[in-house]
Amino acid sequence: QLLANEISLNTVHRDDTAVELHAEVDWEAAVASESLTKAVAQWQQHRRRSTFPDESPHGTTLVLRELQHSWTAEAFQLLAQELWTLEPPFGVEPNEGGFHIVLEHPSQYAVKVFQDQMGAVLDLWSARIVGKLLPADGGSTTRLARITVQFRDGTWKRTDLTIADCLIDQLEYQVRVFNLRYRQPYGITVSEARRYLRTYGGVGVYDAGFRLPYYGADSDWLDIARDAGRRLSRSELLPEELLVTEGLQYLPTNERLYGVVQINTNEERRAAAARGHPRNALSIQVTRDRLVDNDAYKTLVRLVRFGIDFYANEEAARAYDRAEQNRKIAPLRERARSVSEVLDRHAGEIPEELAEELKAELEAVIEASRHEADELARQASLLGALATAGISTLAYEHESAKQLLILEDIATRLRDGRISAQERREAATDIESWVERARATRALFGHLLAEGSREERRRYRARRIIRQVAEQITILSPGLAVETDDLSDAVRLPPGTMAEWIAIFQNLLVNAANATLDSPSPRVRITYTEDSTTRRLLVSDNGVGVDLDKAEQLFRPFFRLQNLSEERRQLGLGGTGLGLTIVRMLARQLDVAVHFVPRVRGFATTIELSWSEG
Repeated sequence: QLLANEISLNTVHRDDTAVELHAEVDWEAAVASESLTKAVAQWQQHRRRSTFPDESPHGTTLVLRELQHSWTAEAFQLLAQELWTLEPPFGVEPNEGGFHIVLEHPSQYAVKVFQDQMGAVLDLWSARIVGKLLPADGGSTTRLARITVQFRDGTWKRTDLTIADCLIDQLEYQVRVFNLRYRQPYGITVSEARRYLRTYGGVGVYDAGFRLPYYGADSDWLDIARDAGRRLSRSELLPEELLVTEGLQYLPTNERLYGVVQINTNEERRAAAARGHPRNALSIQVTRDRLVDNDAYKTLVRLVRFGIDFYANEEAARAYDRAEQNRKIAPLRERARSVSEVLDRHAGEIPEELAEELKAELEAVIEASRHEADELARQASLLGALATAGISTLAYEHESAKQLLILEDIATRLRDGRISAQERREAATDIESWVERARATRALFGHLLAEGSREERRRYRARRIIRQVAEQITILSPGLAVETDDLSDAVRLPPGTMAEWIAIFQNLLVNAANATLDSPSPRVRITYTEDSTTRRLLVSDNGVGVDLDKAEQLFRPFFRLQNLSEERRQLGLGGTGLGLTIVRMLARQLDVAVHFVPRVRGFATTIELSWSEG
């Protein structure tokens, strides 16, 4: 009634898809009747005419006409912010009992705004906890729960929990942890994201795909706020081998969590009856907003809370590792961040105004240090590109000697006045060859001459950059075949300057060229893979190969492991042992991880560049 003057309904039941019910309500007429009990809905049945989402022959459509408000893209953005909590935001597919909300609109901008907001905050997670109750083994009542903690940088840890006489039959959950600081993607400010999670966050319970209202940010059903108030430092659920000193001090608050716990009380009742304990099933209360507080519910709480405690202890271990690594030379930004984390953990003990003032000052310090770090990173990236140019100059040593001999021979022949016409033509051909080689040499460094290549940060197409580098180094390794046929033109690299990316791939291809000196047909193949969170570029060569147990040492400065013959080693390009060191240094500035990984079939060595999207 608040949205429109008229509403119509078309619905087809799944048991009789030939018949459609159509009903209409005129709200203006209903209001004029002075009592909703006297309002009339006009209805009729006829043969099915409607179609529903995914071409379903059954479903329901509501149509609102004579709208009370004008719907803009901004209005759809606000609508999305309200709707996204109704559908399970992750972990449940529509065909598994959940549902999905889609906006269809003539304006693609309105659709994009709506889609970006549907769960946009949920992509800002810093860690996620995934738990699943594994299937029973031969009807045993002892069950195994597998819990995995994954961090945004790709590292993860997994453990199994054994539950004797388990009273739950099916359970899956995913809890995302947020550490909202600094600038966020999707145009979402930190304050907006925090306000969003305070309103809609927490860990929710979905029964067959539909959320039970009681569980969320305002409910402490997992006793997280209680334990934080008790200042517990040691988990009462984790076994000794998983405990970290002061681990529970890193327990996230409900306002930093968004979780989906999937259950099915209908299935639980059937499973409990089969076990002979129908009264101790996971069940909904008569109010239909929460679960009955029985032993099965206590098992559910224990399983979900175990995962959160497991995360807190892993976060503590990571914090101790970072502190140890940065103990002597921790940058100002890291120290300020640590102070901010302490303030968050002791928020209840510090007056709110004072805490906000301290946080504001810390944010200013962090922002200033970020600018300083960005400038240092920019300088380091340029130095890495220049260092690569220096390595290329060393690699060019053999080529330059050849060119000097060509020029000397041309000069000698031209100095002889009695040179024949044939010899003049040969000398001209040699000069043209020398010019072509000189231009190819200049191309090795051309990207450093343009200011835009050194300063402009863009998402370059990977294949285009790699083909450019392959052409550049042809003069250094003319027999090396660089294969990019399996690399789509649509693949883009993370934001960076052209100088950075060319330096990275120059070093990788020169490293491959050195490794393949003993190969009769040297080859490098570039391939690409991706999943929901990670993009991977694989650089494989058919050279001498590396021992993966020792491969990490190759990223150290001046370290070489190549097993080449002495004769061939003299032909190595560059030879400084700095190439892979520069690759990793530049990659870190671009938030790209670089590692040797198990080789791609048909090749001897594979180096992986990986990064996260979103």
